Amino acid sequence: MVEVEVTGTITDVTGDPDKIFGADDGDTFMMSYSYDTDTAVDISGSPNIGLYFLGTPMSFTLGGVTYIAPDSSSASRIDNDTGGVDSYVAGTARSFSDNGLDNLTGMILLTDTDGSVFSDDSLPISFALSDFEQSMFNFGGSDDGVFGGVQGSIDSITFSSDMGMSPVPLPAAIWLFGSALAGLFGFKLRQRHTQVLAA
Repeated sequence: MVEVEVTGTITDVTGDPDKIFGADDGDTFMMSYSYDTDTAVDISGSPNIGLYFLGTPMSFTLGGVTYIAPDSSSASRIDNDTGGVDSYVAGTARSFSDNGLDNLTGMILLTDTDGSVFSDDSLPISFALSDFEQSMFNFGGSDDGVFGGVQGSIDSITFSSDMGMSPVPLPAAIWLFGSALAGLFGFKLRQRHTQVLAA
């Protein structure tokens, strides 16, 4: 499982995000999501584009409130050298409702104009934010018909993975060695007991 954490700074607001989200320019935006590279299926049908439904919740935090998109909403797209450009998008494939707000959508977009970040269209285990010339996020929603949205720049993106961390089974030889040690210990105790009785 790959866990992704994104932080950014709000640089632009539209509508009335202060009323809806309690957020303004300069505030922090956070987003987190995860995916399993072993079970993710590319549904794009293109050799240069990977389109994946992640099947895990995606959370967005701003104005001190966290909004959680359901499993069925989270998606990611990887463009590998499409028109000479590499890009990475992660966000909601459809709108959702949470914390009394409707029509919530959010995403991040990173673009490398050299087309040199990705070697294929598979979901990445990691990459560096500095690999991309452009990065941005946006998030919006509505409250009783009043729309609010924010966008801004991404400050950091971190990946953590449990790959290679699965428990390694002990070989059978270890169990045999342990049994032999226990047998020797028992034999020594019996020898000592016999010597004590003989004395």
